Amino acid sequence: MITAYLLGDRELIARLNAMPGGIKGGLARAVTRLGFQLERLVKQKLSGQVLNVRTGVLRSSINTRIKESSTEVTATVGTNIKYGGYHEYGVPHSWEIRPKSARVLAFQVGGAQVFAMSVTHPPLPERSFLRSALREMQPAIKAGLSEAVGEAVHH
Repeated sequence: MITAYLLGDRELIARLNAMPGGIKGGLARAVTRLGFQLERLVKQKLSGQVLNVRTGVLRSSINTRIKESSTEVTATVGTNIKYGGYHEYGVPHSWEIRPKSARVLAFQVGGAQVFAMSVTHPPLPERSFLRSALREMQPAIKAGLSEAVGEAVHH
């Protein structure tokens, strides 16, 4: 999960809110718009750019939460799917997979049915879809926030 914060001193925020156009309202709209743009970019990355879709569970779990208080507006884009973190950061070591509710593992390799008591999964490379999307959007985020402040100050 990635969270970006815009924080400020209460007096400064009160002063900026008093400006015509309400800078906080403009920033809230910009943060919301940019958060949903980031969500779309993350989902694109999970549609073949970084990971190929198998079930669509990870991609459909990507969500944006907007939180607004008197001193901050945040847009959080992330997932609650545990294996999303494994893909985002990678797993540098191998691990053993054993059956949970059966006596053996059953899977197919090259069209042939295979049964095994356990298998060793190789290390998983990093496949960033959240951090890489945020890096790509960084110029647009800066521009969007600057534009929102500029519009509020000039109105």
